[in-house]
Amino acid sequence: MVRLVVLVGICVSFLSACSVLPRSEHTYDPKRSQSTESSALLTAELQTLDEGQHHPAVQVLLTQAEQARQQGNNKQALAYLDQARQIQPRNSAIFYRQAWLNYQLGELALARQMLRRAQVFLRKSVANFDVLQRRINTLQARVDAQSFDE
Repeated sequence: MVRLVVLVGICVSFLSACSVLPRSEHTYDPKRSQSTESSALLTAELQTLDEGQHHPAVQVLLTQAEQARQQGNNKQALAYLDQARQIQPRNSAIFYRQAWLNYQLGELALARQMLRRAQVFLRKSVANFDVLQRRINTLQARVDAQSFDE
């Protein structure tokens, strides 16, 4: 119980500090066939995906993953998401984020695998079910199109 109270306190103070950090612009990868506008839209959607209920430690890890992604460190962001998945192994939003980052890294097989897991664990009881399902389907179409191009 004491650990939980300490963890929640750390999470709250960390999230408070993170709220004043500046947001960096998403960089366009010319290897990708998507437009800058659609990249910006996907990025904006990714940033708001953590709406809903998450374990406090998962919320901190999602924030850290987003900060690492904004700094261009997708591998570190994936490491934070792996830690979050250890806490909530059936959280479809975490799987979606991992799929999105793997897609950005060009790891299409891993992206496809994470999207399948996101779909398996997606439940209608999730607060953002419709939004998350649409994002999973959109990213799946992009992964399929990119795989077809190769």
